[in-house]
Amino acid sequence: MSPRYKPRLSSQAIISFIDAHTFTILAGIATLAIVLNIAILIDQPPIFNYGETGHWWPLIQNLVNGHGYVLCEPEYFPFCNPSNEITATREPVPVLFFTAIAWLSNQSLLVAAVFEAGIHLAILFIVFLLARSLANTRAALLASLLWTVYLPGLELVPQVSGDLLACLFLALGIFFIMRSRQTGRWRDWLIAGAAFGLAALSRTVVLAVLLPLVIGLVWEGWAAAGKKWSGVIRRMWPSLVIVVIVVIMMAPWIIRNQLAFRTPVIGTTLSGYNLYRHNHIIDRANDFRYVTGEEAQQAVQDLLVRQTNLTGTENEAQMDKVYLGAALKLITAYPLRYLELSLWRFLPLWFDWQINEAYGVRTPHLDYYEMIVQGLFLVLALVATWKTWKNSWPLWSSIVIYSLAYMAVVGQLRYIVGVMPLVLALSAAGCQHLTRKK
Repeated sequence: MSPRYKPRLSSQAIISFIDAHTFTILAGIATLAIVLNIAILIDQPPIFNYGETGHWWPLIQNLVNGHGYVLCEPEYFPFCNPSNEITATREPVPVLFFTAIAWLSNQSLLVAAVFEAGIHLAILFIVFLLARSLANTRAALLASLLWTVYLPGLELVPQVSGDLLACLFLALGIFFIMRSRQTGRWRDWLIAGAAFGLAALSRTVVLAVLLPLVIGLVWEGWAAAGKKWSGVIRRMWPSLVIVVIVVIMMAPWIIRNQLAFRTPVIGTTLSGYNLYRHNHIIDRANDFRYVTGEEAQQAVQDLLVRQTNLTGTENEAQMDKVYLGAALKLITAYPLRYLELSLWRFLPLWFDWQINEAYGVRTPHLDYYEMIVQGLFLVLALVATWKTWKNSWPLWSSIVIYSLAYMAVVGQLRYIVGVMPLVLALSAAGCQHLTRKK
């Protein structure tokens, strides 16, 4: 037996073992995920001041205690007070989900974090299904393992927020779109629509992903119909169903906001604040950086001084319009700088570049390793996109649009976690393409 033949036998034996024990290996990966989640919760017990919890938990407590959907955060809305605290800063699905948990657990942050761990575990199985739909079970197992050890995802477990829920529902929606394109079953299209509705009600940015997906599905149907519009109408129904379901699911939130503020609020009332906060610096040449909360408070105070028509009683929706108007005024005055700043935000969005420095802290060595890993995932995802772009377009187009939507406003790594299941599914498929024997 030649020396070159033994590795081939060994490799084939490993592949055969993996193929024969797929679900046993997946169970082992899920067990590892549980162990890591427990370790994360031991290392960082859930507390009020960690991560995003301090922004979500007070609203949840107000609901549990019967005060209603109210919250006063003067750092965002300087005129809020006990008579002016109706809020739409946080999307409703995570709020209501964790309100139910808080009500059942006597407002235990630990129990809430355990449910976050459960969401993280559920995403693992969706990643498996996504990667399998792109490649095969070996790639699916690799993608599941990558999600299991993906540190930015694990860091969301001890904090209460809408990030992991939005991540779960978006990945679920994309999976059922991939599945529906193969099966053509209405049940799959309906589930895809419901998943996107829940995702949009967890993170409004998902709405930006929906339109390109619908356009892509119509285009795909047009191509499948021989590029004859006569056959497109029939193939457009699934896309229209998804849109209708999302609109129906969004309607109660929009109607509630219309009644509460006397003006439509589709997403959240923080949109204008964030756009102004992270773009108020574009009138300064080459000033590319992440804007901290402390600097933002000063920028807001300066803005209030210039806004001489304010009465001091403005609610969240009215202040949202003030912020939005000020941001758009700057953007239209400096469109090229805004474009440059938006492009620069790719770095902090995908790599947390200069985020620590913005707060006067040196980036830890571990963060640089994370940046390298993040870059590797991107390269592998690009390989899979290049090899499978016709089949994988719902994934890579969603990643691109999701990234651009955030880059237009803010860049920080925790925001991109929402599409990392799609990235990791593509990365695993890309790895398989690179290692496949010619």
